[in-house]
Amino acid sequence: MQTRLARGRYRERGYALSDQIHLLEARVPCRVGVPAEERAHPQELVLDVSLRTDLRAAAYSEKIEETVDYSQVLDLVHFVAGAREWVLIESLAEAICGAILRQFPVASVRLLLRKPEALYARGVVAAAVEMERFQPKGQRATTSATPGDSA
Repeated sequence: MQTRLARGRYRERGYALSDQIHLLEARVPCRVGVPAEERAHPQELVLDVSLRTDLRAAAYSEKIEETVDYSQVLDLVHFVAGAREWVLIESLAEAICGAILRQFPVASVRLLLRKPEALYARGVVAAAVEMERFQPKGQRATTSATPGDSA
C-alpha cells in the first residue's frame, strides 16, 4: 500500500525522475587499434557506464529482479570487448551501447571509453570517446540476457 501511495505522490507533484546506475572506471582488456600490430596484444581500456532507468520499484521492494544487475552489465561489456578485434574505439563504444540497450530495461546508456595507452608516449593521459544512446521509441528491453546472447 505504501508503495502505491509513494509512487502516486511523485506523479501528482509532477517530479521528473532521473535515476541512474553508474559503473565507474571499469577496466576491460581489449584488442583495439588502427594498425594490426596494436591489436596483437590486449590493452586495458577504462570505461564509465551510466544507465538511466526507473529505480523506484527496486528501492521499495529491495529485490534484485526489480533493477538492473550491474554485475551482468559488466559481464556484457567484457563479452562485447572480447568478442573480436576492434579497429576504432568508436565502433566498440557503439557496440557496447547497443548491446546494453538490447538486453537491459534502460531508457538510455552513456559511455565514456578511455584508451590510456593511445597517446601516452606523447604526454596524453588517454584518448577517449563519449556517447549516449537511447532506447528506440516504443521499445524497451524487459529481461536481462546472458552475455552470450549479445553482439
